[in-house]
Amino acid sequence: MSKFLDLKFDSWRYITIKFNQYRNLEISKEYLLNDGYHSLYRNEDFEMDDSVIAMFDVSKYRIKDVQTIILHELHGVIIEARTTKQLMNEIYRINGLGFFMSKSLAKIFRVTRYIPFTHAYLVYMPVNGNSRQNTDWIAPHLVKRAEVIDKILHVVTVGGDYFQVDFTKGNFEKRMHDVSLLNESSFLLMEALIKIGNCNVTKPQELGLFRTYEKCECDKHLEMRTKSQDINFMVLAMTEHLLLNLGIEMIEKIELVKYYSHHLARLKRIY
Repeated sequence: MSKFLDLKFDSWRYITIKFNQYRNLEISKEYLLNDGYHSLYRNEDFEMDDSVIAMFDVSKYRIKDVQTIILHELHGVIIEARTTKQLMNEIYRINGLGFFMSKSLAKIFRVTRYIPFTHAYLVYMPVNGNSRQNTDWIAPHLVKRAEVIDKILHVVTVGGDYFQVDFTKGNFEKRMHDVSLLNESSFLLMEALIKIGNCNVTKPQELGLFRTYEKCECDKHLEMRTKSQDINFMVLAMTEHLLLNLGIEMIEKIELVKYYSHHLARLKRIY
């Protein structure tokens, strides 16, 4: 157990839930596909937003027009015909960048697996499986507490709702540590850019699970905080990541980076 996390629960047997259509239950994917299925509904106009708490991948169950179950702060629990992968691929509509920021930061800070979507304090984390596949997702910024017991992740949301999802791969605390690293880096970079323009940016009052990791003083966090506030370093590193992922043959990539980095540097000047 990490010294930064206090995730113990008194009991999971007396949990109640306030998701719109469910009461006195800790909901799970299995419950929702069986006894709880009759209470699910479809939101025909649903689009990804910053109020999605979790997404359950149910594509393997081959239910007609049901690929995903969404837990939402406002809509409750709804079914969706699109897969979790399709929904996450549409998240660029929120910030215009999609996963570009997340992938760039992951490359810079050597996070190689289970890449989350992160845009300051809007974060979606894959629970099991590769983020490029259909998998379950949770929003750590909307989670107050979480604990893995016998390969099941038990979650309490910031709104006081409860749910569980299988967690079969890796160590949750280590995974959250990596996600928090990218989350804080994204915020610090944006903060540094905005401060130059004589403006201020503040963190949300509710940080969810990230509040715990704000205190982390490990070497990776200290390195990240230094680099993330160095705008020149971050711009160059993200530019290099972009250029190296343009589908150019490896033998030409280094020269490509040198060539375009030179021309991009010229764009920063008035001539």
